[in-house]
Amino acid sequence: MAASFRDLISSFNASKNPAVPDPLVPAATPARWSPAYESTAGQNRDDDVFDATPQPPRTTFTHHGESNPIHGDVMPGSLNAIMSRRADTSEPSGNMHTREIYQDFARTQSRKYGLSSAQLSEVLAFTELSPVTMMIDLKIHQIRTENDFLHRFIRVFVRHPDFGVRLRHCVAAALLAPHIPAYVDGLNSQFTAYVENNAEALLGIPESQKSDPVDWSLVKTAIGIELANQRSSMRTKLEASIKNKQDIYELTTSLLMYDMRAKIEHWGRFAFLRQCTVIYNKMPSGKRGDFWRYIDGCLKDVREDARKDYPTDVLAQKRHETLFLTHTLENDIKMFATRSGALARLVYPNEALTPLQRTTESQVSSFTVNDSPVVTMTGADGEDVQPEDDMAEEEVGMGAGAGAGAGAGAAE
Repeated sequence: MAASFRDLISSFNASKNPAVPDPLVPAATPARWSPAYESTAGQNRDDDVFDATPQPPRTTFTHHGESNPIHGDVMPGSLNAIMSRRADTSEPSGNMHTREIYQDFARTQSRKYGLSSAQLSEVLAFTELSPVTMMIDLKIHQIRTENDFLHRFIRVFVRHPDFGVRLRHCVAAALLAPHIPAYVDGLNSQFTAYVENNAEALLGIPESQKSDPVDWSLVKTAIGIELANQRSSMRTKLEASIKNKQDIYELTTSLLMYDMRAKIEHWGRFAFLRQCTVIYNKMPSGKRGDFWRYIDGCLKDVREDARKDYPTDVLAQKRHETLFLTHTLENDIKMFATRSGALARLVYPNEALTPLQRTTESQVSSFTVNDSPVVTMTGADGEDVQPEDDMAEEEVGMGAGAGAGAGAGAAE
């Protein structure tokens, strides 16, 4: 036996006259039907054999019936003869299926499969129906079964693995969005409303299944649990990155899960989260409070500082927030030396993101928090007011990418 694949090649080269296996001779098989028998030549051969075989005298059927009511021609007499032959050669009445045979079979099968007496009564009543009535009854039973299943659809669906996979991807796209305004404040209710409005596209739940509040509460509960689980996982990874001295690129790769792709903006947001974690860990245990509410408070302080410097210019406020994230990225790179290669630094533009990630990031960035300005959708004269946050967000997103990239390059 060869010890390696190279030894196997060497043994093949050393054998100048390799053994040739004896050819296999197939055994004779009986003639089978083939499409050639349906050809004209095949039929001619069959006719020759049939003509050479002695045959009994054939019976010629003559017509004694009425004229054809459709065409007015004489109906071939062979049809009446065939019908009469069927009547003559039918089985005796004693061998035909009777009502008693049907009911005996129903009782036997009911006992075999453990049907109750009430169910057996339904089966026996079913045997009394005509074939058409049976088909109608079966159709009604099918529709009733479908309705019963639809009433239990969500209860079954939320236990299916596909629901969990879709939900985890949706929650990850929201929590890992680089412009999410808060991780706790109002997130659960607004994200649940977003999922409810797009239930079929995001989770595969038909629109007709959202009408029952009891069933839909199961989906709401699952969303809340998944949000809490992924926030806990994010904090664990932030703590581990501090302990293991991971650079920002390793941290980004660790946090991005469920097919989420990295953007330049992620570096600034994740550096901000880690710097806040470092400060949080240095605080006295009695003053810390909830970790993610502390993070929301830090994000609120950044927004308030931007509004203080630029009270009316929304675009300038967004740029101020971007510059602050760039500053935290520079501090993070100084604290955690860069050692990752090119693969960990790979980033994607918006066009290369998955549709789920791109759409969810756009929705999450417009979520309302407690310090958000009150926006009315009608002006003083009753005219619709078009909010300008979307345009500002788009311009700031481009600026954030350039700022974060410049900050990373300068710090290195």
